[in-house]
Amino acid sequence: MSSLLGVCLVSLVLFEALQSSALDSKCYFGLGLESGSITNDQITASANTSSPTSGRLNHDHGAWCFRSSDSIDEVFFSVDLGQVRLISGFQSQGPPQSKHGVEYLRYVGLRVALSLDGSSWRDCCGDLFYADDKSDSQGVISTHSFHRVETARYIRILASSGVRWVGHEEKCFRFEVLGCSLDDLSRRFQPEIHLMFNALPAGFLDIQWTKPEVEVANRERVFLESERFLAKLVTEEGQRPEITQFNLTTPGFISANPVFGAKYQVEITCVYQGFAINCGRYEKEAVLKAPSSCFLHVSPCSIADRIDFIRPHRFRATSLEDGSVVVKWTETRHGWRSPNMRLKVEDNGGNVIEEIGDSIQKVITLPNLQKTNDYKLVFTPYGPNIPNEVKEHTGTLVLMTKWNSTKDHHHSFVADVDFQSQIQWSGQIRSTWEPARAIMESKKANVYSEFEAQGYIISLRPLGGSVGSPVHFVESNSSMVLYMETSLPDQWGNLESECVSSGGHLVSLDHYYLEEALARNTNLSSYWSGGNICPNSPAPPDSMWSDGSAELSTNFAFNSGLDGGHCCIKVDIVEQPRSNSSSVWKGENCASYLHGICEYKVTDYLDEPVNLVGTAISPESINLTWSGAMKFWQPQEFMVVYCHVKSLSAASLPIRGNFCRYDSVKNQSFTIKSLQPFSEYNVSIIGRLPPFEKMVSAVGNARTHVEWIITPKGHLIVSWLKKIAKFEESDIVMLSLKHLDGNVSSNYTGTASEVRVTSLQLGGLYEFTLIAHPEPGLAFIAHKSELALPQRPELILLVKDILSRTKRDRWNPLDFKMALMIWFGWAKRQDIKTDT
Repeated sequence: MSSLLGVCLVSLVLFEALQSSALDSKCYFGLGLESGSITNDQITASANTSSPTSGRLNHDHGAWCFRSSDSIDEVFFSVDLGQVRLISGFQSQGPPQSKHGVEYLRYVGLRVALSLDGSSWRDCCGDLFYADDKSDSQGVISTHSFHRVETARYIRILASSGVRWVGHEEKCFRFEVLGCSLDDLSRRFQPEIHLMFNALPAGFLDIQWTKPEVEVANRERVFLESERFLAKLVTEEGQRPEITQFNLTTPGFISANPVFGAKYQVEITCVYQGFAINCGRYEKEAVLKAPSSCFLHVSPCSIADRIDFIRPHRFRATSLEDGSVVVKWTETRHGWRSPNMRLKVEDNGGNVIEEIGDSIQKVITLPNLQKTNDYKLVFTPYGPNIPNEVKEHTGTLVLMTKWNSTKDHHHSFVADVDFQSQIQWSGQIRSTWEPARAIMESKKANVYSEFEAQGYIISLRPLGGSVGSPVHFVESNSSMVLYMETSLPDQWGNLESECVSSGGHLVSLDHYYLEEALARNTNLSSYWSGGNICPNSPAPPDSMWSDGSAELSTNFAFNSGLDGGHCCIKVDIVEQPRSNSSSVWKGENCASYLHGICEYKVTDYLDEPVNLVGTAISPESINLTWSGAMKFWQPQEFMVVYCHVKSLSAASLPIRGNFCRYDSVKNQSFTIKSLQPFSEYNVSIIGRLPPFEKMVSAVGNARTHVEWIITPKGHLIVSWLKKIAKFEESDIVMLSLKHLDGNVSSNYTGTASEVRVTSLQLGGLYEFTLIAHPEPGLAFIAHKSELALPQRPELILLVKDILSRTKRDRWNPLDFKMALMIWFGWAKRQDIKTDT
């Protein structure tokens, strides 16, 4: 059953029952044995020691009796009810005192057989019914319920004479048959159903009802397992009643395009065991009570709750020789109908040029319009119950002049190209539209000309919300099969086309496990499958499924209802004990409105991270950025895994902390902190899109900050070694050096692992720019910084000596700390930049 959530609170309401208080669902009344409405010639027996006509309940002077020893076969008491009745059980009673005294005792097992024609009999109700007439009691009535309702004209109550039943040799009975009549005007029987009316914002009436329920013998309530329902939907809106009839296998239907504010009557007939039973007539007004935001299609009303009316689309405008313009249109398939549609024509200044109160003919002629002007066509639904704030639909009418050698032709078109977009479930949007045409027609001059637009500009912007979650999905190493509910109910053919437009088909139930998974996960009570066995089925000859899948199994219900008018296959969800759900297949009219489940088979569906770039922003941190290939669905979360590979410093520093670490992020950037200075890290960016298990990744190496080493000879060794994905240590780089004091520049070429610079000046201030891939067209700046050289060469020697010794010997953190303190302390006093 459909449901609504969100701001637009459209509630589920019960229909108002139009029925007399005399109608009731009780079906446990005596059918005429006791009252005598069943005549003597309608009562027979196979064996008896007394007249079978005495076997009436509460008969004062006799009973139907037989002796067990008289026959080895079953004996029976048979009643012709005169017409088909609903039977729910029977009552049994021992003989009256005039026949046997209170000491009479008997205990007999009885079974029941039923027939519609008196020739073909069927066993009823399984186990035996035990009739016990105890000693010292008399006239006690035992009620035997079938625990269901059966249809029959003839009933036989049978007792086995081959069994030595306990008690008196002569077994005596008085009976009454319990049930109800289908046409007894004095006691009008009608099963009880709870009928619910759900008005959907998209323009549907979702009408569902419970199984018919009756009260049977012993006042037990049971369901009629109807094999079919006949429903009639009637509205008095307009000049003549609109009547829509439904032949259904499930208790409910969806009706499209109702009239907003109209009163609807629903008449339900339950077909049970081949017989039609009146199940009631109900009435309700089709009105949605919702906030104005849902009529205006604005926040805070969610997109799913916005109320849609049928609107004009696929406009076609033609200029005529007298200067007037004929505008024609069709209507959208989905939405509420309004009693009337108001049309206004406005010019560029908002002035109303033309206003028509009842524009429902789908064609209008507009005279006296000015060439080269734009006009706005404003369509607004209106009627007695339609709020004033209903969203308007507008189209822009453009008038233009096209010149030729003799005279100008006045052309016009409406800027409506029937733009349609469908989601492709590998992660794209497919859009189609009709070409925009400007048309001029002159019947007198026999001239017709048109031209199409030369180009289109498409704007795509996200509106928020979600495309919905799959009902079920199955992933493998290289592909995925996705199962999605359709957003709106529709006819089988329209939903199959909708699925195809998004790259799939209605679901093929070619495996039992798939059907069970869909039954567990969907909230639908019925849905369209891809099965179609109609003469014009799109399925190939060797398959019933629209995608041509093999028929590995079938699951048609016993009363599937398949015939030439019900040859599209729907799936009914059937609740089973212990909260397990199952489903069965039934035939349905292909024009019925149901939701469907589409099946999409996709290979690539998750976008991979690309353009992974790592930028060292300090000796102990790297900023990572990446982007998506923008081909498929974008990951919603990323895991950044980074592992220390090696130290790149001239001094072999130890690894600090764990060898590998990871962090989870939502964005396409992340700063890794607390890293080993001047070291190489292996970085993996792993993208995921829950609930799917597939992961995509990008892998590269990133390195912390540039290291600068000054040799005692005055040479500067620049170790860049920043690498991400595609850069190797042997790649050629260029170091551009600019002496800021003398404004002198020089270029040096080397590799990513080392560029050696000579002829430096102690105490000088230099700007260094590292350029990766210095070839024309490929070069880009990889690093830029300033460096102030010290004025005392002995300090350089001290630092160099400590670095060399830490490389040769074991690590001595005290020596290294002392060197850093000397360097940075001296640099601070001299006000020298110490970025390195």
